[in-house]
Amino acid sequence: MVAKALKLGAHDPAMEFAASVITEGGPSKIHRDHLQKALAGAKDGSLLARNLVLHYAAPGRTISELRADSMLSSK
Repeated sequence: MVAKALKLGAHDPAMEFAASVITEGGPSKIHRDHLQKALAGAKDGSLLARNLVLHYAAPGRTISELRADSMLSSK
């Protein structure tokens, strides 16, 4: 359902987060692309931002630090 929503043009950062969780362990480029879109669309302090930090960051890190993480940046 997430893939279908994204294909239909639902450019929702929360859907991108869901896709990033679903694609963990799969092709790294696909996972990273979904994660980058989720990070870019997450508003500071939002539930999505908090969930991204809880799922992908070390304890005590912030959404800003997660966005700046060189492992997540496209190269």
